[in-house]
Amino acid sequence: AAIATLEAAVASATLDLAALRVLDSGTLVTVGGAGPNSRIYRTDSAGWFEPSTLWASAVLPLAGTQLVIGGLPSSSALTGVLQRSSDGGLSAVTVYTLASGIATVHDLFEVRSGTLLASTSSGGILRSINAGSSWAVTQTISGAYHVRRFFQPRSGTLWGATGYDNAALANGLNLWESTDGGVSWLPRHRVLQTGDYHANGMVSLSGSEWLLATVGGGIGQRGVLRAKYTSPSSISWVWVQSGASFSHTVRTGSQHLLFGWQEPNTIEGGTIWRSVDQGSSWQEDARVAKQGN
Repeated sequence: AAIATLEAAVASATLDLAALRVLDSGTLVTVGGAGPNSRIYRTDSAGWFEPSTLWASAVLPLAGTQLVIGGLPSSSALTGVLQRSSDGGLSAVTVYTLASGIATVHDLFEVRSGTLLASTSSGGILRSINAGSSWAVTQTISGAYHVRRFFQPRSGTLWGATGYDNAALANGLNLWESTDGGVSWLPRHRVLQTGDYHANGMVSLSGSEWLLATVGGGIGQRGVLRAKYTSPSSISWVWVQSGASFSHTVRTGSQHLLFGWQEPNTIEGGTIWRSVDQGSSWQEDARVAKQGN
């Protein structure tokens, strides 16, 4: 019944499973729609996803039914905002307005209780130290790039994995790093040297190994890399999956499951990949009935 409910919801709206979050009340919250003109979706008492009146491209639950929401405040707006909701996304108030013409909030991340990060188009990184009540820009990494995914690989370290805003100026896939809770950022690793890539998902395998999923502008630019840490200045990256990416992951016992998709514009659609050897190799789950892309 739960699968049928999810299938029915996804059939009527493009939901971002990478942004799927759970409130303390058990309500599921995500964003859905096309590009920056997407909105908040919530599950009702029967488990169905229903759109709220709030527009958003990113969402982050805090304690109870509090949310931080990022994106356009309406379908006709040209400049994005950060909002706070105290009722799980039914209503919200604007707490910060982005610079003129900056429309998309790509990711919201909780570093620790009360300290939050937001990444925006054109490279802006914002930080809040009061649970999203007020915000300040800490850095603009580049006009050509933005942070697509924040990630905390080790205690005291933050990563910001990039996507590109301008494909003509894009050059590889980069990781920016902060060791002061997101106050300052430095380019730390060029994971892929050339090409136009987005970081699509990240997950820890252990304290020294991680997975990074990519999507790109061309055929063959979708895959999964495995990172191995040996020292602060040395991280090696190896492809462990080619032709498929993931947006989110689940760990169950000694297994890792990747939820994602293969090349677009095919009839194969999304799939689940399984690893039982800490991400060294991946097998597609043939039991998944794939439809569309």
